[in-house]
Amino acid sequence: MDASRFSRQTILREVGRAGQALLNEARVLIVGAGGLGSPAALYLAAAGVQLTIIDDDCVDESNLGRQILHAYTNIGQAKIDSARHRLESIHPDVQVEIVKDRFNVGNAAQLVREHHFVLDGSDNFSTKFLINDSCVLNRKAYSHAGVLGWGGQTFTYIPEAPCYRCLFIEPPPINVVPNCSQFGVMGPVVGLLGCLQATEAIKCILGKTDQLLTGQLLTIDAIDMKFRKVQFLRNPNCPICSSKASIAELVESGVQQCDLKQVKQNTWLITFEGSQKVLKAERHLKQLGYQVEPRITPRQLSNECGICLQLNSETCAEVKAEFKQLQLQWIRFVNLQELT
Repeated sequence: MDASRFSRQTILREVGRAGQALLNEARVLIVGAGGLGSPAALYLAAAGVQLTIIDDDCVDESNLGRQILHAYTNIGQAKIDSARHRLESIHPDVQVEIVKDRFNVGNAAQLVREHHFVLDGSDNFSTKFLINDSCVLNRKAYSHAGVLGWGGQTFTYIPEAPCYRCLFIEPPPINVVPNCSQFGVMGPVVGLLGCLQATEAIKCILGKTDQLLTGQLLTIDAIDMKFRKVQFLRNPNCPICSSKASIAELVESGVQQCDLKQVKQNTWLITFEGSQKVLKAERHLKQLGYQVEPRITPRQLSNECGICLQLNSETCAEVKAEFKQLQLQWIRFVNLQELT
C-alpha cells in the first residue's frame, strides 16, 4: 500500500492504518454504472476499495450530464468498460471486476454473497426491490438511493434494521411513477446522493454501523436546499424481514415477465442493446397508439437485453419503419409463439 496515496484519510482517527487495511481488503458491489454509481465508484476506488460493477447498458450522449465515469469518446461503448478504464486511471492498483449483465434473479444471490457491501445505483423499481431482497435474504448491508428532478432520498440497510420493503411493501404499477427520462433529473443532485452512498459504504466497512443511516430516510430537496431525516421502524408485517415474512426466494418485481404459456397471436418481442433504447422505443410506440409494455426478457433471449418490449400488432413492418426514421437500432423482432 502506498502510504502517501491514502495519507489524508489514514490520519483520521476513525480510519488509521488498521482502517485503511479494512478498506483495501473490502469489496463493494455497485449495481449500475450510471448517475449514482459513477461518483460512488470514483470515491470508493480512490479510497482503495475493491469494486465489482454490474451493468448491461452502453454509454449514450444523454448520460453525460450526470454519469461522470463516462466521456464523449465513450459513446456507444459498454458502460462497464468505460467505468473500469476511468477508475484504473485514477487508481492503477484498484481491482475492478466488471459484469456485463442485468442484475437479475439468476445472478443476484451469488453476487451479493461475494461482497461486503452493496450499493444500489439502479434506476428502476424492479432492480431496487431485487437488491433489497437479495441483501435481506443473504444478510448483507447495502445503501439505497433514488433521485428524480431536484430531489432524492437515501438510507442504509444492515441485518436486523428496517429494509426497503418496510417503507414500500411492493413496487408501484408500471408507468405510475415517472422515470428520469420522462420527468428529468439534475446531475449534481445525483452526484450528491452517490457520494453519500460511498460515504455510507466506507463507514460500514470501518465498522461504524451505529453511525449509519439505518432506520433513517434522508430526503433532499436541492432546489430549496433542505435536508431532512425521517425515522422509520421495522414493519412487523414486512413480507421479507419480519417474523411474518412471505418472501423466501428471489423473484422479479415491478416489470412483468413475458408469459410464454398464454401467448396471443401477433404478439412480438423486441430486444435492443441497452435500456435507454428500450425507453425511447416504448415512449414512441405509445405515442403512435400501439399497445406496448416493458417485459423481462425470456431465458431464450437473456443474452441480448435485460428488459425488452412486448408489442401487440398485426405486423411489425411499420414498426421497423418507424424505428429506422428514429435511427433506433434493434436486435431482434421475435413472434412470441416462436419461443413457446
